[in-house]
Amino acid sequence: MTRTIPLLGMVLLAALPARAADWYVDASAAPGGDGSEGNPFRTINEVKTVLVTGDTVLVRDGVYNETVDFWHVEAGTGGRTTIKAAPGASPVVDGGGADSFVFHAGETHIMTFEGLTVSNAGGSGFHFYHADDGQVLGCKPESVGRAVDFYFSSRGYVSESDLQGGVSGRGSAGTNLENN
Repeated sequence: MTRTIPLLGMVLLAALPARAADWYVDASAAPGGDGSEGNPFRTINEVKTVLVTGDTVLVRDGVYNETVDFWHVEAGTGGRTTIKAAPGASPVVDGGGADSFVFHAGETHIMTFEGLTVSNAGGSGFHFYHADDGQVLGCKPESVGRAVDFYFSSRGYVSESDLQGGVSGRGSAGTNLENN
């Protein structure tokens, strides 16, 4: 009987759902961070090495000169993956004049971008490609070809965002725009 209790405890712990992680990004951080609150990543692209579905990325103040392609984010706890401004922060992600996009959710479903300013891209500020249920909340695209693009991505939602450049879609259904 004494052997059954530790085994039962291990089985019960294994049955608990994994907790989604919070990752931190700070443009002024030292290189080599681990993404923790006290030792954040320096670029948004660095978080891609650890990001799984259901995680949240909190982006602190600063200018991030990069384009970010979230292509096939690994399966994690499931649920919504969120890239957002840290509380009180106003980060700017500058695409550097790229012909394509600033943020791309490629075949990564249920993804949210929140409170971010994106700028300087000939294509889209936010591009969802075969990525259903994408959201853009309280974002500000500046100097981009299109603010948001849903390409074969259904049930997109854009709210409280500046839509300079407009919203486009192809092969998409059920996209909602509110309070923009």
